[in-house]
Amino acid sequence: MSAQLNPAVIRTICAILLDDCLDAGVLSRLAQTCRAFFEPTIDILWHTIPSLAMLAYLLPSDTWRVADGQGYLKTISFERALVPSDFVRFQVYTHRVKAFGRLPGTFWPDSRYRLSRDAVAALYDSRPTPCLFPNLQRMQLHAELVQYAPMLLNPNLRTVSLRMHNVGQEPGNLRTLERIPMECPQLTTLVINCNSKAKVFTDTIETLASGLSSIVVFELLDSPISAAVLAVLANSANLRRLCIAPDKDSIPSEMASSLINKDRAFGKLRELVLHVGPLEHATQFIPYVTSSRLVGLVISYRTPATAEEIESVFKAVLSHPSRRKLRCLKVMTRDTGISMDPLMDLPTFTLTSKSLLPLLKLRLETLVLRGSPVDIDDDTLETMAISWPELTRLTLGVDMRLGDRLPPRATLLSLIPFIENCPNIMYIGYRMQTDVLREEGEPVHGYGRPGNGAMTEGELEMEVGDSRIHNSIEVASFLSDICPTLWYIGTLWRNAEDIDEDESDADVSDEEDMYNKWDKVTDYLPHFVKVRQQERDGELY
Repeated sequence: MSAQLNPAVIRTICAILLDDCLDAGVLSRLAQTCRAFFEPTIDILWHTIPSLAMLAYLLPSDTWRVADGQGYLKTISFERALVPSDFVRFQVYTHRVKAFGRLPGTFWPDSRYRLSRDAVAALYDSRPTPCLFPNLQRMQLHAELVQYAPMLLNPNLRTVSLRMHNVGQEPGNLRTLERIPMECPQLTTLVINCNSKAKVFTDTIETLASGLSSIVVFELLDSPISAAVLAVLANSANLRRLCIAPDKDSIPSEMASSLINKDRAFGKLRELVLHVGPLEHATQFIPYVTSSRLVGLVISYRTPATAEEIESVFKAVLSHPSRRKLRCLKVMTRDTGISMDPLMDLPTFTLTSKSLLPLLKLRLETLVLRGSPVDIDDDTLETMAISWPELTRLTLGVDMRLGDRLPPRATLLSLIPFIENCPNIMYIGYRMQTDVLREEGEPVHGYGRPGNGAMTEGELEMEVGDSRIHNSIEVASFLSDICPTLWYIGTLWRNAEDIDEDESDADVSDEEDMYNKWDKVTDYLPHFVKVRQQERDGELY
């Protein structure tokens, strides 16, 4: 009977089993049951491997040994030189590998086994074919493997992610970059993590970019990108996502003079991610992107930005050709969870309603602002909720401890407009007052119920920063009425384990009190939800 099963059906069943059981042993035992199951089951098992160490088990047992490494890691070394006959079993398994490394969405997130550096070099020199995995489509390599990447490059590769260190001391890394365009003509996604300003590296990246005729996603993280590379990418016909770190030498004058078609630069881009030092570098770069299809803009900056500098970013966005298409806007510092410098001029850095209201001209689904104080009230938040009915995520300045220097004016009640007007809302973060739910023992605004009947059935997360809380029961009761599926509340308050020993007893006591009260809200919430459900079902009157 098993011989009559379609192999594609068996592969689908195996993939489901792997997802549900998260145990490769289940499929391994299934593969041993009969011949009809072997091929499709092994295809699924070997579709993704996290490490070259797994190949050692295809070699004769006398060729390798396992030794303890650092921590939980175990290192595999070779005991003797490898010969062609040792690789016979490779023909059965290696052609099935489609993904290699710690790739997102794969079953093998990591492996505790590693080949030693000498073992990798021996495998590279002794491999039976130029490419170990002839059908490989995606790979992610850590720094130690990049120079050996040629044994993985092949015409079927679509996605390559490389983490590189010591580029000048490892010429093999540069040779790998040079070979990618020739060996991988169908490459659509290239991600390079490398913190280098060396000219030899930037020159190699320019040569590499010139050969990527099919590139759709290009990410060069941590290293500044040169104007020459930008000129090449600007005219790429297929580029849809660009993640780069422009600096003062990238823009604007050098780039403007080197672009071949300035009027059509990055004309089909849909996602733009900029990692900059001063925020002004991002503001200067945005006008050079002419695409009217941009749906996502993410900017992370290192130098503290004033409100005026952030407003300049907003102006650049509002005057951009893609302003009607833009759905995601994130402007974030790379330093999160910090306290505002007491010597810093707070008004200079604080975003207000006046700063944010111009953004209502956009049709945002995501707005994330981190690294700047945000001072807004309930009216502004309600206007946002009404203006952005497709909103899924809103995060406004909840990563900074501002305390009494900037007490929040918005209240917990501002959650209600988002529940009423944004059916897809999944994440809300803003600093809030929580002691506004009752006046002389009665619900505020005369509501018969805390949320006046507004309720979302979608799963919701909240972030409240350093918002203070006085009555956990009232807050939990309110939240259970409007968002019964709320499952997470993030705060900047710390428990005893996170507080430094040199802090004053008063500060420690206050920290723990706020932390515990917010923690109790999440504990109380499921119990109040059950009561609310009974009320809605008419079991309680």
